[in-house]
Amino acid sequence: MNSRHTRRRPYVLSLLPIAIIVIAFLFICFSLTVRLASAHTVTVQTAGVPVSNPGAGPINTLFTLLVDPNVLFLLFIVAMIGIFLEVSHPGAILPGAIGVIALLLFLFGAGSLSPNWAGLALMALAFALLVLDIKLPAHGALTVGAAISLIIGAFLFFNSGGQQVNPILVYSMSGLVGLVGLSVVTLIVRTRRRALKTGTEGMIGANVIASTQLQPVGRVMYKGEDWTAVLDDPSASVDPGTEVRIVAVEGLLLHVQPVVDRLSDSAPRYIEG
Repeated sequence: MNSRHTRRRPYVLSLLPIAIIVIAFLFICFSLTVRLASAHTVTVQTAGVPVSNPGAGPINTLFTLLVDPNVLFLLFIVAMIGIFLEVSHPGAILPGAIGVIALLLFLFGAGSLSPNWAGLALMALAFALLVLDIKLPAHGALTVGAAISLIIGAFLFFNSGGQQVNPILVYSMSGLVGLVGLSVVTLIVRTRRRALKTGTEGMIGANVIASTQLQPVGRVMYKGEDWTAVLDDPSASVDPGTEVRIVAVEGLLLHVQPVVDRLSDSAPRYIEG
């Protein structure tokens, strides 16, 4: 039961950043919906003729939302996490698609501001550091640098004009980016370490069950797969169902030895030739 939970843990860990980006994207969509819903028609008493407020239409409301520094920063965070997840997990599709859409909306809104473009360079550097951390053996150090670069870049980029971004939003989202980055790095490191043990080195020393009689060649079951095995002692044989240990791997041939239970008084289950 514990091994099953252990196998599921990396899978759940890989789904966590994707869930975060989807929730953030849905939050932006919800904010947009609320803004659009607030753009209602204002009626005044002028002989019963309704007069609409032309400044509160859906298009103007959408534009107002996209030039809000807080919304723009959230769009950049969604784009950053989404594209990062696509780079680290090629073929995920959904995070990459959401990230590209958020990036286009961010660029559209940023073009209407008068920002400090050096801040955008630092924000782009934060994304580059995230990607480098999964390519190089930095073990999370570059992710910490990415979070710091994102904080400095956001304040430089958004606080150069009239409106300013909320500092709490910058710190919290930068921490979220750092958490996602460290989670992905941890997952990749665990996967690489597990891959080193799945080759022949990981097979040596494992106990398997003889599915046929070994005289000295026969078949054994290793993790549900049928393998050809040969006893190191050519004069010995092993009955089916006997536990043997892998001592060497030669291509698709396993070299095995009978496992002797030293705590038992019964003799090992092999027959001398």
